[in-house]
Amino acid sequence: MGTFDILSVPKASEPDPVNAAAVYRAWGTDYIISGSLRGGQGATDNRLIVRVLDARRGGVIIWGTHYDFPSEGPDAGKNSLLAPAQAMQWSIFVAEARRIAARPDSELSALGMALRAFMLLLRHDSSLFGRIGVLLEHATDLEEEDGAIALIDALHCYVRFLNDWSADAEAVFAHGLRRIRASVSLLPDLHAVEVLLAAYLMYDPDMHSTALSVAQKAAEGISRNDRHYRDSSDYLMAVIVLDLLRGNATSAADTVKKLLENGCRSQLLELLRPVFMMILLLGDDYQEVISMGRLMSGLYPDCPSSLVYYLIALIEIGDFPDEAQQVHRHLLRLVPDLTISKIVSRFPFVPKAHQKRLADALDRAGLAKG
Repeated sequence: MGTFDILSVPKASEPDPVNAAAVYRAWGTDYIISGSLRGGQGATDNRLIVRVLDARRGGVIIWGTHYDFPSEGPDAGKNSLLAPAQAMQWSIFVAEARRIAARPDSELSALGMALRAFMLLLRHDSSLFGRIGVLLEHATDLEEEDGAIALIDALHCYVRFLNDWSADAEAVFAHGLRRIRASVSLLPDLHAVEVLLAAYLMYDPDMHSTALSVAQKAAEGISRNDRHYRDSSDYLMAVIVLDLLRGNATSAADTVKKLLENGCRSQLLELLRPVFMMILLLGDDYQEVISMGRLMSGLYPDCPSSLVYYLIALIEIGDFPDEAQQVHRHLLRLVPDLTISKIVSRFPFVPKAHQKRLADALDRAGLAKG
């Protein structure tokens, strides 16, 4: 993401393993990517254990995962080695944001402001959008050509657009579209930004063919970079966008399930969890949406979009009328003027018949037509 300097230490300079973190820190290193290999016996897979350690905190582990491959070697594996690389960068961002948590906004660097904004986004609290927007505006004023800041700004606008049905939402969306286009220009080798651009373009029916081309280009770029790309989160998200644009909502929902089973913990995927609820809803996987909705409403009660998808799934199932009424009341406490037409306006990429199904479910839930 153009944010980290990746250094490979020459073998002749390897530090004492007993006090490795202190030696690395003396060299100016902030984080250490550590790998250890456990060989399997017979038909057992080998296991590569990957960890990220914070050198400034004595080598404490801030992220970890494992990667299994046959005894023939990594080239014979079935999983992408890019998947942990994609996930670990977000964990480093979160670790950095926590490190500067006690400092006032005015003392932060441009990237520090963006990281604080990202941490606030992870709270899924619609009341924080104003503060997040101010932080990202100041960050952009300081570093207009920073691709990571542009990407976080675009993510903020995308999430805000899905949770904000006010008169300001269209301006937020337009700003986000400008920022994701800037991010594509500033980070030409990061295919995740192309996927997000395609997701933005998906909301304009006149741009669907362009969105298809952008998502397809991202998927092809990922496959060129890694022969075992099919479990890469970036690739799976590109496939989801392609399926939605082609009207294959059930297939998109199936891919979301694969994505949520990803063993590489990524805060980016956590941020997009309400979006995944929306796609599962469009794929008619109501039970999964209800399960996620119960968890989201407990952990993040101020996220309107997840409540919308949760409510529709409850109405479609029809087995939990009291729960549906409770979700309905909670949703209107957050967004008192929310109407059916406002909600359906966020689904321009689905067929008219499916839009009508969503509207009918919301009507049965008791929302005003608008």
